[in-house]
Amino acid sequence: NSTPVSSGYTFPATSSGATFILKYDSSGTLTGFTRLDGSSTDIGYGVATDSSGNFYVTGSYTSTTTVQINNLALNSTPVSSGYTLPAASSGSAAFILKYDSSGTLTGFTNLDGTGNDFGYSVATDSSGNFYVTGQYSSTTTVQINNLALNSTPVSSGYTLPLNSSGAAFILKYNSSGTLTGLTNLVGSSTGTGYGVATDPSGNFYVTGSYTATSIVTGK
Repeated sequence: NSTPVSSGYTFPATSSGATFILKYDSSGTLTGFTRLDGSSTDIGYGVATDSSGNFYVTGSYTSTTTVQINNLALNSTPVSSGYTLPAASSGSAAFILKYDSSGTLTGFTNLDGTGNDFGYSVATDSSGNFYVTGQYSSTTTVQINNLALNSTPVSSGYTLPLNSSGAAFILKYNSSGTLTGLTNLVGSSTGTGYGVATDPSGNFYVTGSYTATSIVTGK
């Protein structure tokens, strides 16, 4: 229909740009939605599902205050999960959200350096692992967190090395949201991971861009 067919639901106004998440059934009927809205621009860049009906969203948010995370629901007033993302320390922070098939938040975290950080893509495999790639920028090491229902990020015990010009990151988590592997790709200038995918054998693939005046070593 060239005239949009309303679901009967609306998003609240936002002046700075908010992330939206929509779920439709196989007939194209809206079955749940929500948003993530900080004090400045928030963007959802990647979404993926797994065989159990869970879904994963990654992106970036910018906020000088904590940011409410919502469950998906048919409700134009966002339905809070009861959890928040911490304020971004400087610039934007990457977020990772995990929901179950009913749209209830089951785990989340952020990646927050001293510069701008973005989660650009997420993928899952048949074993329930999931993979996230993007970019981070920081003049100090960057804490990597496990997914958890905890508004204070739960550290994995590992960090990404400092990189003030922007480096690509690759993270692997198991089905419980525990970090099981990580690396970065650092040139002499900007590196970014834009896409990640998996195959039936459990391999995963990452693509993006890098800028360097010298060779870049794979890790």
